[in-house]
Amino acid sequence: MEKKYDVFISYSRKDYEKDDKVIPDNPISAIKEMFDKNGVSYWIDKKGIYGGLAFVEEISDAIAASKILVFVSSKHSNESIYTCGEILDAIDRGMLIIPVKIDDSPYNKKYKLVLRPFDFIDYKAKPNTALPELLRAINEEKTKLAEKEEETTKQQRIEVAKAEIKDKAEKYRALAGQIDFVTKELYSRSKLIGVKTKKCPVCKKVVPIQSAFCNQCSWQFPKHYGIEGFDSILEDDDAQMLLAQKIWQSHKDNDQKEVELNNLRNENSSLKQQVSDLKSREMEEKVLTVEGITFQMIHVEGGTFMMGANEEDSEAYTDEQPAHQVTLSSYSIGETVVTQALWEAIMGNNPSHFKGADRPVERVSWDDCQDFIRKLNEKTNRKFRLPSEAEWEFAARGGNKGKNNSYKYAGSNTIGNVAWYDDNSKDKTHPVAQKQPNELGLYDMSGNVWEWCQDWHGRYSNNSQTNPMGPESGDERVVRGGSWNYSARRCRTSYRYNRTPSYHFINLGLRLAL
Repeated sequence: MEKKYDVFISYSRKDYEKDDKVIPDNPISAIKEMFDKNGVSYWIDKKGIYGGLAFVEEISDAIAASKILVFVSSKHSNESIYTCGEILDAIDRGMLIIPVKIDDSPYNKKYKLVLRPFDFIDYKAKPNTALPELLRAINEEKTKLAEKEEETTKQQRIEVAKAEIKDKAEKYRALAGQIDFVTKELYSRSKLIGVKTKKCPVCKKVVPIQSAFCNQCSWQFPKHYGIEGFDSILEDDDAQMLLAQKIWQSHKDNDQKEVELNNLRNENSSLKQQVSDLKSREMEEKVLTVEGITFQMIHVEGGTFMMGANEEDSEAYTDEQPAHQVTLSSYSIGETVVTQALWEAIMGNNPSHFKGADRPVERVSWDDCQDFIRKLNEKTNRKFRLPSEAEWEFAARGGNKGKNNSYKYAGSNTIGNVAWYDDNSKDKTHPVAQKQPNELGLYDMSGNVWEWCQDWHGRYSNNSQTNPMGPESGDERVVRGGSWNYSARRCRTSYRYNRTPSYHFINLGLRLAL
């Protein structure tokens, strides 16, 4: 069914009208006004009551014709059997449901398990920011749906092309069979008149007339080459023959070059061994074992890069800009986020919700991370710490090995290759290092869990900086990278988020720096 509306608004009439008069400054009117101003098409029940089976069908058709259901959650709407029916209908259709809470009433028990408590717009607590956040969420979902529709259309075109290829291939096979039959007849009659061989035009090797290619230089003969009247190559084969002649000559030259190369290999064997020994020692310094748990730190060579999002990035939020030049000294950073196995070995406990030794530790606050790092340093006699925000972004972009900062996510422009996020995570964390790494060999820098940084959160400036550590004070610390329950937009390498140092949740972990 064609999606005529962007949004279906599910609400209780008691939150909109009283005694047949619209309640002043009610949230439903504010939502409608915001949609009207921003070109969001929507369907809303203007009758106020369900007028029998025909109207129920009208409601169901309207839900089917909408892309997203916005549920205005209140005491009245959570007690309503009608809004309950609308939500269950939307769930059956696999629609995104965005709750907008206008009071603290609990969800109706019939659907509260599918409306996760951390996925709502809090209009009651933050009326000034709730509507812009709702608009952003709707636009993100519209973009994802448009991309899926485009992919479906593309797949349909591919299927049509495959059918056409199959049909033409069948016709080609029929013609090719006829050509092979005629060619064999020509060879047979050539042998009758005494023509049994032909000469390769590349290396001059004489081969049987029916040979498809030269067994000395691998030149492939045109179909009828060697038959009387067809003893020259076609114009289309000129370039191929010139290339084959060069290759054949290079084969002969390579015999001598191979001898010289073998001599060089022998002379350099000791140097190779020295390089191998150096690499082994370097690897030993990066791989660490503490309390029986082994983990790896990756060296990041210092360099200069543009931090933040440029003005052309339509997905960027305001605190990602302006892009500015940052120079960093060399440092090391964890190949993966800290696992539950390492955390438990150091701290003697495991606060994580999604249990698994090789899964990221989560539900750890910034303050918890400082305790963990202090104990880790005592056990290893090293100076581990959280990465600065600049160090985190430089590493996520691939450091000096990055593709001119061109990747949207850490190691790829295709998020599914490198990240666990809301579209593929199945609502949980995953063991580390299952997706492909970025250019530095770092895993999960986009998605899986948010990662604490050392810095206080603050605004960017245009000024160039060297080894920046963020503001001297603040209320919230920086977290980076996105997580299993956030959209692709928030998994970009330039996206910034912030939380209070005492905050902990099931999507928030850490990565070590050294």
